[in-house]
Amino acid sequence: MRVMMFFDGPVYVEALARSLTRGVVDYGRLAQWALASVDGTQLAGAHYYTGAPGAHEAPERRQLLSELLDIMECEPGFFVHRFNRAATRTPCAHCGETTTTVEEKMLHTALVTDVVMLGVQDAYDVAVLFTNDVNVIPGVQAIQTLGKRAWVVSCDPHGVSRSLARASWSTLKLSEGLAYSSRAATQVGVSETTTPLDRDVDQEMVRELERAVAHFGQGDGFVGAHYFIHRWKGHQIPDTPDERRKSIQRLVDAGRAEAYSVDGKAALRPLPADVTQV
Repeated sequence: MRVMMFFDGPVYVEALARSLTRGVVDYGRLAQWALASVDGTQLAGAHYYTGAPGAHEAPERRQLLSELLDIMECEPGFFVHRFNRAATRTPCAHCGETTTTVEEKMLHTALVTDVVMLGVQDAYDVAVLFTNDVNVIPGVQAIQTLGKRAWVVSCDPHGVSRSLARASWSTLKLSEGLAYSSRAATQVGVSETTTPLDRDVDQEMVRELERAVAHFGQGDGFVGAHYFIHRWKGHQIPDTPDERRKSIQRLVDAGRAEAYSVDGKAALRPLPADVTQV
């Protein structure tokens, strides 16, 4: 069966920012994972819908999006659709502080329109939508009346809403796709045995993570994953970001550390000793 992938950019990049695989996703492998998950045989195309990176965004988020788009546009069969972003500033009636929100104009309308029109043109047999937005439900229902199947890949740790799950043929978890398609996982091997040297490194990483939490916790802050992996000055931990990322992934897999989100940013913390796996 021919499979076509559709990415809800704002939702997907938010999920990627929470993931330790950020910036190292092999999109060819992500497509392989999607095809295998839905019993597909051929990738008919992958469409990514996004707002253009703008100066109003945080530098870290702007860099993440720019790198993602550069990688995607070089992947065969992937197409990036950019839309203007509008920033709206709203002053608070109580404190006077101004809040800035950013909205991608026409993005979701274009995504749903393409899903339906390409289905009508018989460009695919199965649509795989990377989104949690219930606004795609009419499009999902429309293509299934044409005899197509619509799978939804949940970009939220809590899964998709009941209404979206009912409308779709079935659902998948983005976390599983990212685990399969991570370039770090490809290079290291997700089933590779941990060596004694790895265990020594991981123990030092736990100590440094505890030290970082104590340092930033004094000001009610948190340990940003990007900062800890790229900039934190440790005593006996790897200097290269790739080695640190591999160690953190091992710790997360072993239940000794946790990756979570704070205001859309990926953060790290060690897990208490009473819930870790020895």
